[in-house]
Amino acid sequence: MNFTSELEKAIQNKKDQLQGKLSELQNSHDTDYSLILKLLTKQVEVGEAQSEVCSGQTDSEDLLTGINKKLAAREEQIRSLEAQIKGLQEQLEARSEEISGLSDQFKAVQKELTEKNGQLEEAAKGRTEQDLKAQETVEENAKLKNRIAALEKDKAQMENSCASLQDQYTDLKEKFEKDIAEIEGVPKLVLKINMLNTEIASLQGAVARESGDKTELKNMLAEKQKQLEDAEKDLGDKSPSSTSIKQLIAIIKERATINSDTNSDYLRQISELERELDEKIEALNGKDAEKMKAMIRVVELQDEISLLKRRLSKITQESTQELAAKEAELEKKRHMINELIAKDCGSNERQDEIAALQSEAKTLQTEIKSLRELSQKDIAELEKRLKKKEDDLKTSNEKLESLDKENGALVSKAIELQDRMKNLQIAETTLKQRTADEMADLKKQLQEMERQNVDLKAKNEELADAAKEAGACTALKDANEALKGDKAKLQDLLTSKENENKNLLNKIDDLEKQAAQKKDNEIHIVQPAIDPDTAHEKLQLSKDFREMTLLSNPLNVPEVSARYDIALAALAKTGFDSGRQYWEVSVVGKQCYNLGVAAETAQRKGPIRYNPRFLYWTIRLTRGDELIAIGKSQTKLRGQGTDKPTTIGVLLDFKKKEISFYDVGRRAHMYTFKDVESKSKLFPFMSTCEDTGVGSTPMVFSSDPYADWITS
Repeated sequence: MNFTSELEKAIQNKKDQLQGKLSELQNSHDTDYSLILKLLTKQVEVGEAQSEVCSGQTDSEDLLTGINKKLAAREEQIRSLEAQIKGLQEQLEARSEEISGLSDQFKAVQKELTEKNGQLEEAAKGRTEQDLKAQETVEENAKLKNRIAALEKDKAQMENSCASLQDQYTDLKEKFEKDIAEIEGVPKLVLKINMLNTEIASLQGAVARESGDKTELKNMLAEKQKQLEDAEKDLGDKSPSSTSIKQLIAIIKERATINSDTNSDYLRQISELERELDEKIEALNGKDAEKMKAMIRVVELQDEISLLKRRLSKITQESTQELAAKEAELEKKRHMINELIAKDCGSNERQDEIAALQSEAKTLQTEIKSLRELSQKDIAELEKRLKKKEDDLKTSNEKLESLDKENGALVSKAIELQDRMKNLQIAETTLKQRTADEMADLKKQLQEMERQNVDLKAKNEELADAAKEAGACTALKDANEALKGDKAKLQDLLTSKENENKNLLNKIDDLEKQAAQKKDNEIHIVQPAIDPDTAHEKLQLSKDFREMTLLSNPLNVPEVSARYDIALAALAKTGFDSGRQYWEVSVVGKQCYNLGVAAETAQRKGPIRYNPRFLYWTIRLTRGDELIAIGKSQTKLRGQGTDKPTTIGVLLDFKKKEISFYDVGRRAHMYTFKDVESKSKLFPFMSTCEDTGVGSTPMVFSSDPYADWITS
């Protein structure tokens, strides 16, 4: 019994040890279930051993020996299990350290995630700002596109304006050259010098503005400067007052450069130069000094009137724009005040802000009133001076015409044409400069947009990196691509505008070439003057050389080879070899005449044979009262007893090789010579075939021909 009790006690002890190990294993962080099963197996085996002990109490000795052996084996197994448990404990400790390390890593990762979340929030904020910036860029691009559209419209208007200005300039220059050709002496040189100064100033401006090849412009400028030098030398040879005249022209030229900010200062400087001009004009002396004084006075008055008109236009435009800007700003202030009052709702929280805006609005109202009064005052002063100068010009023109009855009216007209041509050049230059300035401004804006796009691209790249880590960069990429697209479009627009501007300049060049070609297609009105060296000695010429009247007795005229000696005829001073030239001849009361065209090399001595073979293309009113055209055969144009033309128009068309005659009174075509050929110039021609000068009426080159009714 004692042995059994001890055995049971030992077994119970082992049970307790096993139970303790099981509890320890169950409380660990990492349970090894295979070991637990082994332990359970061993527990069962111990239980079986206990049963054997209980059943074998009768043979205690033998059984004890067997049990001791088994217990020894079991103890060995338990020691093995304990060693395994110790190993497991060591593993648990290692795992615990590993878990502690992982906990630190988790905290680090959590911190990193927090930082990433902060970066994402900043990225989102930056993306919002970027979106706003992109929106601003889109709005700026929209404004820029509107500017481009407006520029396209201005370009079209400029094309039309330049074409119109070029046509007007060509017509005026043609008339000016025609008029100045009939003026002789010092007046002609003064007009030529003044015109050359204007053209040189225009070319100098064109050279300064041209950014490309300037060779052609510089050559033209050098040619004009050489012409000016020759004209001034010629003036010095012909007039003792040439130095004073050149000084007067220089002062008039200097006056055009005055560009004062205030109107009062501008008028003061103009008045000072006017006094200097008056002194120098009055100091002119020598032959025809009074005529020259009157002419210079007309030139300087015409020039000042143009300056005053341009100044008046400039002040009116600038004051209108400034007033509009300030009134828009005032309206904006009033709108802001109304919005604040509505938001305030009587709480007076925004009272200070409202008061500040009201003060600013009041200041703007005062500025607008002052600006309006000042502009009205300046405009009134300019209009008053302009009216006075226009009255002075009218008086000076009348004085010039009274002093120089032969050329006075023509000189006044030439000065007026010269001034109109100058104004057209200024208008064309202004149009070109405005387009160039707008193109430069557009290019500058595009460069700024490109710079902003570069900055945006850099920010986008930063945001894209942050968004890529968070998996959210799609929107940024889209925005960046959109900006790239806008930039490409803007670059294309700039290239397009540059090409259009280049095309516009080419069109202007084409228009200038077309204007030259158009000169050959247009009908040029001619006011012929008779060449006294060709007129028969029995022909009396008027002072303006437009009329010739048959005399009964010959005049004492020099014998020259160019003069008709038998035919009672004369040629005009000017001949032609190109274009379409038209003039009219009055034959009121004439009983017999020949008129038309003669070649410069046509026979003038002896009897004249009026026939194209002999280089005369004429129609004749015979003594038998028949009007005939003399070609290869005679063609009757009207019979006896019918109404005779009182004025006959002659159209010399080199392009078609035709000479046509018109009854001006009936506006009817009479006859055309075809296939007109001549190796020399062709001149207006007329002759009378009456027997005596008694009662003979003059043949007259009309001073005011009109050809608009003639169809091509």
